[in-house]
Amino acid sequence: MSFFSDHLANGSLLLSSLSRSSEGAYQCVVNVVTTSEGQDSTWTFLSRKALLRLADLPKFDAQPVDRQVKKGQPVAFHCLTSARPSGIVTWYHNDKQITAGPDLNILPVSNTLEISSVQPRHEGAYKCVLEGAGKRRTSQTGKLRIQNDLTSTELEFISSPRAQSVPVGSEALMECLVIGRQQPEVRWLKDSRQLVVDGNRVRRVGVSSLLISNVTLEDAGLYICRASGSDDSLDKAVALTVQDSPKILARPVSKVALETADVELECQSSGVPTPTISWYKNGESIIASDYFVVEANRLRILGLVKTDQGVYQCLVENEIGSEQAAAQLLVDSADSSSVAGSSGLPLVASAPLGFRTTTIGSRFISAEWDPPVQRNGEIKRYHVFYRESASDRERMLNTSSNSITITGLQPNTLYLIRVAAENEAGMGKSSENFKATTKREQAVPGRVANLQATALGSQTIEVRWDPPQGGPQPVRYKLFYIRHPADNDKETMVTIQSTAYTLHGMDKFTEYLIRVEAEGENGSGLTSDAIKVRTLSDLPAASPRDIVADPVTTTSIRVTWKEPDEEAGNGDITGYKLKYKTKQRGSKGSTYVIDPTEKEFTISGLEPGTSYLVRMAVINHNGTGPFSDWISIDTPLQDKEETLLGAPRELRPQAGPDYINVAWQPPADEMVLVRGYQIGWGHNIPDISSERVPGNVLRYKITGLKPGRDYVVSLRAFNQQGSGFPIYETVRTLSPATIPSTHDFEASMSETAGSPLGVNAETQSATSIRITWTDADPNAFNTMYTVRYSTSADGNQLRYVNSTETWVVVEGLRPATEYEFAVRAIVSGGTAVSPWSMAVRNRTWAAAPSSAPRDLTILPAASGDPHSVSLNWQPPKYANGEIEEYLILYSDRENVPDRDWTINYVAGDRLSHHISNLLPKASYFFKIQARNEKGYGPFSPIVRFTPAGGVQLSSNSRPSSEQADFGRLFRTLTANPVYIVVIGCVFLLILMCIIGAAICVMKKSSSRKNSGYTAGKKTNTSPGTDMWIQSTGNHIRGATSDYMVDNLATAVLSGPEIVESPPPRYQTLQDSAYGSVSIRNSRTPVRQSVSSYEETEFRGGINNSEGVYGRPTARAKPIVVAYPPTTSSGAGKQNDDYHSMCRVVRNELYGLWNFFSIENFSRSFTFFLNIS
Repeated sequence: MSFFSDHLANGSLLLSSLSRSSEGAYQCVVNVVTTSEGQDSTWTFLSRKALLRLADLPKFDAQPVDRQVKKGQPVAFHCLTSARPSGIVTWYHNDKQITAGPDLNILPVSNTLEISSVQPRHEGAYKCVLEGAGKRRTSQTGKLRIQNDLTSTELEFISSPRAQSVPVGSEALMECLVIGRQQPEVRWLKDSRQLVVDGNRVRRVGVSSLLISNVTLEDAGLYICRASGSDDSLDKAVALTVQDSPKILARPVSKVALETADVELECQSSGVPTPTISWYKNGESIIASDYFVVEANRLRILGLVKTDQGVYQCLVENEIGSEQAAAQLLVDSADSSSVAGSSGLPLVASAPLGFRTTTIGSRFISAEWDPPVQRNGEIKRYHVFYRESASDRERMLNTSSNSITITGLQPNTLYLIRVAAENEAGMGKSSENFKATTKREQAVPGRVANLQATALGSQTIEVRWDPPQGGPQPVRYKLFYIRHPADNDKETMVTIQSTAYTLHGMDKFTEYLIRVEAEGENGSGLTSDAIKVRTLSDLPAASPRDIVADPVTTTSIRVTWKEPDEEAGNGDITGYKLKYKTKQRGSKGSTYVIDPTEKEFTISGLEPGTSYLVRMAVINHNGTGPFSDWISIDTPLQDKEETLLGAPRELRPQAGPDYINVAWQPPADEMVLVRGYQIGWGHNIPDISSERVPGNVLRYKITGLKPGRDYVVSLRAFNQQGSGFPIYETVRTLSPATIPSTHDFEASMSETAGSPLGVNAETQSATSIRITWTDADPNAFNTMYTVRYSTSADGNQLRYVNSTETWVVVEGLRPATEYEFAVRAIVSGGTAVSPWSMAVRNRTWAAAPSSAPRDLTILPAASGDPHSVSLNWQPPKYANGEIEEYLILYSDRENVPDRDWTINYVAGDRLSHHISNLLPKASYFFKIQARNEKGYGPFSPIVRFTPAGGVQLSSNSRPSSEQADFGRLFRTLTANPVYIVVIGCVFLLILMCIIGAAICVMKKSSSRKNSGYTAGKKTNTSPGTDMWIQSTGNHIRGATSDYMVDNLATAVLSGPEIVESPPPRYQTLQDSAYGSVSIRNSRTPVRQSVSSYEETEFRGGINNSEGVYGRPTARAKPIVVAYPPTTSSGAGKQNDDYHSMCRVVRNELYGLWNFFSIENFSRSFTFFLNIS
């Protein structure tokens, strides 16, 4: 060390020339030497620890900064440091020293400078100077300017309280300075209740800060500075921790014990933070072992030996200080307490005989022996001594019989065991050591150590632990968690490989029980102790319940409410926010902040005959939750009178087994004020019990009644003039259903009937099990049976099914769950009941998961890769069997079919997954599905995720499916040049076909010109018909016909003019006037094309009353014109055959064109890629 020390005459230590290395904890050691029977014994005592710290003046934690405020607003400059001890602070304004005055406050503890109302004379530069520990520090300069054109009207903290830990007896300062459009009202709350400021020990300092002097442990808690303005309110909550030095509540006691005995030394303490306890023997730290067992508040020494004698001390310490307590342990030899005299009278017993083992396990040995031959009196007890062969530490057990079971042994270990008898003279001779080896056991890992759970957020818990110390190496770990209290929840298990895991998707501000098991090759070891952890609070998720607003007078409205459900509060409720305004458009609202203990508030100062809107929200430590819907209420033009009230108009009771629900209507006279209602009830007599409710309540539930009884219910309204006229109704509660499984029923039955025999449980489905049995008395008459069943999944809650047959099918069971069944018989109309039969067990079959995986959470990749995301989820609540795998589906479009989503498969023992190769700046939709051996469960709700910097497209700006497919096709083509070559070849083939078609068309035109055929009008004597029909008085234009060409549906559409075609080659008789062309409605889809013609459809045939023209119904697709064959010569027939061949080629080209259109090709190619 770099300092000098000197021991003074009184044992003190003098230190000089101190430096930083001198800091630390100091203890003194006292050695006491005693002599007994010629032997010296040294007894060592340790003192408590003394902490040495050097005075210091560190850098500033907070310094003045520039401020701009309006004239008349308050302002604060900070000057905070963690100096030891606190130094002297001096404030300067424009380099002139200032002192506290009427408008200047220098707060204690923090030395903050507050100006309550800024004026022009306060403008300038401010700084503080701190002196201490022989040093001097000057802060930076903060300038104050008055700027009256500031337009911010929101409340803002200039100084806010900070979380702090202070020792008992010191001072605690919580600063709070708020500015707004108007000076807000500031209130202090402690643990959500209004704080009583007595002005002495707890008082306000400065503008609105809080100072607590002589702090006690009771001052610890959550403090809230609440600033309320006319428009809004602002809260700031901080925790005050009061530290206390350790105190020993139960000190260890000096003891005298015999060798081989077990002793226990107790040491209980208190302090904040919770102190740690260390044990020392003769000044040396005790290390825990099999024989020195260190527990939370005690030390156990097993199998004492002579060397265990000494001074034992417990040292209790925390951050504030330390305390110690000592006790002496004297160890005597085992035979030192023998009463046997030197004369030999009375005599001790001889050694017991025939020591032998009866059962040997891996952790126990059972042994017995015969009494000694020479008892020399009555044997009072036997002393059994045992130890490991490799140890000298022997332990002892006592028994009054000649047998014993020694437990708590180590597997596969050799033990030496002997026994001695004790009579009135004392302990007799011991038997010879008997050797016994415990069996080897299938080793499993030990219990995990140092299990810790820390809430990282409102829905996240981090669990950590250390591997077990004993046993084989764990293969995996099982983590179990469940809500506390559990209600009807089941434990959720997560299997992991590491010694840390983060739980996601937990309920907000909810307490959980967590335990961990280590699993080895031979199974799971001992489970850890369950630890409790609560997730952090969050903003309230709901508004107050049952909000009711009623006018009290022409200028006031009373609002009542109930607090939200516990799970919706997401933390301790610190208040309620009430907003109201008139219904007029643009009206300005007002805000009240109400204490959490209140459930009623009256808004006063309103206008008569005006419509108002009221809504409320819940406040907790994190802020304000969502507001309720607006509630409309009108103030009356005239105050109601408080005169004697009439009877309520209607009373409607509805009875249950032990309750009555009562509903009513108010009195008929609406001009009389009703302040409340009084409900009375009694058995055959009214008003034995009564309850009052507010005037806005029109229903009540009477509970705690007896079933099958007549009750008289009364109801009367009341105000300040008293109770009004009553109204009465008589109602009878329902009789209870007789359930033969109740305890009273069992007690009243004489168990004379025999239990059913041969109970068998046969699984029939995932939700039903058939139970069969045999009656013990086949001659019994009118026997009824009760089947009792339960499962550990429901906390072994008992359920019952009755049957008159010797079988029953129990339905409504959980899939993949083991149930236990028992049956009993009830005979002779219930006069005799049998005991329950032997229980049988069976498991329902597995079924597909009936619920989706829970709490799907999408997080950015930990690596920061914008192309990747991490997914976390929890198993389904009802898995209905072991989950084999999870299916994760994701897509950049939400409404596409499931087959178009990308699927990732994840093993069933994993609850997280990493997805890569995503497009940055794009929204993706995710959902997850679980699968077990029986099938797939439902999908989870779709979760949308947009990476940082991503663009969320609206429904109008989102690309269509065709655009998305084309974009996907383009990206694939650019990444795979081979596809480009294939597409080029296809288009080249199409081009060649088009050229061939063009040649066919040109030859067709040439053949027509060479044939000399000229289209002209036929005479009326020609009965020929054609596709274009011309008849007297009716000319059909643009009609559509569908027919089949080479198994393809083809539309035939006429031209815009009436033309006559050559006569058909083959004449047929038909019912219609269409000649050889038949019209039908084809359901075959028509190929899509680039045709610009209009397609029309004939509806109703030729006799349509609207005329012969069909109604145009859609845009046309391809147009293919087919000509009927003509009667011509052989050359003409060849020409027609050639034209027919061209028509077929042309039709096929149209089909190819449609198939290879951009849209269809994109879809087809995308489908090909998906399959690939």
